[in-house]
Amino acid sequence: MTETLELPSTREEAWRWADIAALKAAAEAPRGAAEDGTRHFLDLPGARLLFVDGVLDESASDLHRVTLGPVDAGDHPLGRHALGQGWLLRLDEDAVAWPVQIVHVATGAANHLPAEIVLGPDAAAQVVETYVGRG
Repeated sequence: MTETLELPSTREEAWRWADIAALKAAAEAPRGAAEDGTRHFLDLPGARLLFVDGVLDESASDLHRVTLGPVDAGDHPLGRHALGQGWLLRLDEDAVAWPVQIVHVATGAANHLPAEIVLGPDAAAQVVETYVGRG
């Protein structure tokens, strides 16, 4: 069964100038071979998450204070495609987390990874995301 990607329309004001055809072409592109995403991590302490086509590579990742679980992306037109398992960072009041580094490796086609960050009052976090892939 083939899944159809339903994109927002340029008739919606927020998407009036979006290149919907380019998004559709990216979603339908064939997958290729993955490169070594670990080389894109910076020399920083803290969590390191490597996702290949939206799936965590557990052998190359170190979660630290990050958890994996279901994320509800709400009614955002593209967020609807990022439902399900994702990464979450939740910090209580006055908590400070070491940097969270996330490397996304795409081998082609669409992959949408939900994320959620919830910070209590006066909590502090740094998130560094790197995207690598074809195209």
